[in-house]
Amino acid sequence: MPKVSTSDLQSYLAETGEALGFKSTVETTLLDVDDYSPRHDVVWRLPLGRLLPRSLAQRLLDSPKHPWLDLLGNLPIAAFETEGATTSSKNQLGNFANLYSSPALFGFAVVDNAGAGKENDTYRRGVRIARSFRQMLGTKPVFFLDRKQLLGADLPDRRVSKAVVPDAEAGCAPIRKGAGGETTSADIASRLFKVLAGSSLRIDRDYQPPQMEWAYSVVRKLKDILPRQKGTDYLLGRRATWDPVLGMTDVIKKAGDYFYIPKIDIMLSFPLPPAFTAWLRNLGHAIGQDSWNYPLLFHLVENPSLELRCPLVAIEIETGASKHANGGIINMAHNAFMGLLFGHIGAEPHLDMLKRELGLGNVFFRDADRAF
Repeated sequence: MPKVSTSDLQSYLAETGEALGFKSTVETTLLDVDDYSPRHDVVWRLPLGRLLPRSLAQRLLDSPKHPWLDLLGNLPIAAFETEGATTSSKNQLGNFANLYSSPALFGFAVVDNAGAGKENDTYRRGVRIARSFRQMLGTKPVFFLDRKQLLGADLPDRRVSKAVVPDAEAGCAPIRKGAGGETTSADIASRLFKVLAGSSLRIDRDYQPPQMEWAYSVVRKLKDILPRQKGTDYLLGRRATWDPVLGMTDVIKKAGDYFYIPKIDIMLSFPLPPAFTAWLRNLGHAIGQDSWNYPLLFHLVENPSLELRCPLVAIEIETGASKHANGGIINMAHNAFMGLLFGHIGAEPHLDMLKRELGLGNVFFRDADRAF
């Protein structure tokens, strides 16, 4: 049985999820696999219902028994790992490992620093662990919180919608031509768009994920508030080298000057419930200066009117087998809930290698010659 304080945290999180419009479950395993599968303390799910009918999801995955089919039907929005008392650093690392490996879009590790029995150092160590984990395994929307910060995030006003309202243009095939090899696969794209017309999802081509905009909001703030000193223009992202041969430099003006921003052939998305976005923004306010550690929360605080979308299914169409396919796979894995690689058989080994070596478990292969 979990500790009483941990049970209290779980109950509070489950109730909060229901108040935001989600289905909350406690002690939940999201994927039933042969080896170890994390059992999250609390999970918030969003039934997609008419947004993505099960019959359409089956066609996309080409299987009535695909292990991710149920996840698409009841989308795991957030997973929580909680600690109600003193815990070791390795145990906290284990919580982050569970959240990073989870298919849930957002992860939250919550501790109770005041309730630690041996030392009130649980939060300070956890922040350091969160930073180190990002250095080792990369950025993902996983947040580390103290119980007090969590309780300080007010629920949004009741007038803020808890429902998902489909976009006006949902289900419509986009007009603009695609990039990244998709223009040579017009037949595959045409078949895809006919199938996708049965959904209430928005269909974008040449989709540019917003994650780098979130990260750049921190960079922009730093370069705006820190004084100019010798050598700091490059350190703070004010300038960059454009041409090392000619020694040409220029001013960095936007996220695309600082980061590589992918273009994904096709993205199926929908707006997240406004109440959830509002709660995340309130969470950013509740953790105060620590929001600098989490670009999404910082970006939401800096942009009060911003609403979040769910990048549900990314699709890349590859006509050959080359390093180009590797780039598309990486882009999908890190910028969408799930990715589908539509290609010829020669491209499948590229995906198999990246799944094996980099653990990209949310991207799947579809034989373009047999699709639909």
